[in-house]
Amino acid sequence: MGKNLVRGAFLAVVGTGAVAALMFGTAANAATIVNTGITTTVTNGNSNGATDNVFLVGEANPDSIFEGNLGSQNGSTQVLFNADVLVNIGNGFASGSISPSGNLIFDKLLVSLEGNATFYSLQFQVEGATAFTITDNFGNTSVVTGVKNNDNQFLTVSSATGFTSLLIDANVGSFQSFKQFELGDTVTAVPEPSTWAMMLLGFAGVGFMAYRRRASGSLRIV
Repeated sequence: MGKNLVRGAFLAVVGTGAVAALMFGTAANAATIVNTGITTTVTNGNSNGATDNVFLVGEANPDSIFEGNLGSQNGSTQVLFNADVLVNIGNGFASGSISPSGNLIFDKLLVSLEGNATFYSLQFQVEGATAFTITDNFGNTSVVTGVKNNDNQFLTVSSATGFTSLLIDANVGSFQSFKQFELGDTVTAVPEPSTWAMMLLGFAGVGFMAYRRRASGSLRIV
């Protein structure tokens, strides 16, 4: 039912003319991408030079929640992955991969950063699904159809305002593998105003208690 709703929303948006459909590749293997708020592009032959390689870190057994380290296999863990089924995780960057365990149908993959940090682009390779929707944490979408399944094609999702998570959701078919994730610029999350207020209140309370201790310590009984 969810997939039908996505398709219906896609057709409604196209009907209004609110978004533009972009064509990439040859006529025989063209990808159609409808961007609404975020931008997805397809690059054949090489990556777009994103700044941080993501090295997948997997366990011996299939899992649905796993991590990625930036820069190296032993780098800092910043990227979080959440699949809708158990998946096999191959360690590494170029050799790393995410694939469904057994005959499970792999439809969804959520990518986010620790601490709700913001990132401005995500690049990856995908095989399996012939159509899928990419949705950011603000509800902006890219609907991608007709993507060629091979090792020479990279998808790059980007936004001028950034996002804290991306959900990749299969519309036609299911995912067979993801690999070679690369992040663009990342920014550590800034605390909300309410968080700042609580922190300042806490500091003020600690300062007041220290003042009271000093004041009581200076009293003498004669």
